[in-house]
Amino acid sequence: MSEPFIEDKQIHLDDRGMLYEVTRKSQTGRIEQVYITGCAPSVVKAWHLHKKQVDRFFVIKGTLLVAIYCEERKQLWRYTLNEAKKQTLTIPPNLWHGFTALWGNYAEVINCVSDEYNGMDEFRKPWDAFPCNWGIENR
Repeated sequence: MSEPFIEDKQIHLDDRGMLYEVTRKSQTGRIEQVYITGCAPSVVKAWHLHKKQVDRFFVIKGTLLVAIYCEERKQLWRYTLNEAKKQTLTIPPNLWHGFTALWGNYAEVINCVSDEYNGMDEFRKPWDAFPCNWGIENR
């Protein structure tokens, strides 16, 4: 089974402005749909899973905690994505995932998916179906 992975993105800056990539087919495979979704503070948008679709999350506003769970291995990954750090998180098929906005602010994420939306490839469980701390973890 594949694992999620995160890619740091290089910002190309000159006197005219800047440019950075979200994703490209040669790195992470095909892309058939791109959409933006938002998350209000204190809302957990989880859990869902795709058997075919690959998700690629890129935060454009705010801070997002993304949790990914492998039911087969009982393994949890947590990623904090922020608009100031240009990163793309790739979530392979067959992993449960969801997210919440952090720090009391609304967050928006671009999702570049491998397949157009198909309700037959989306499976859901309640936000508390797996062991996950959806808050800030003090270390």
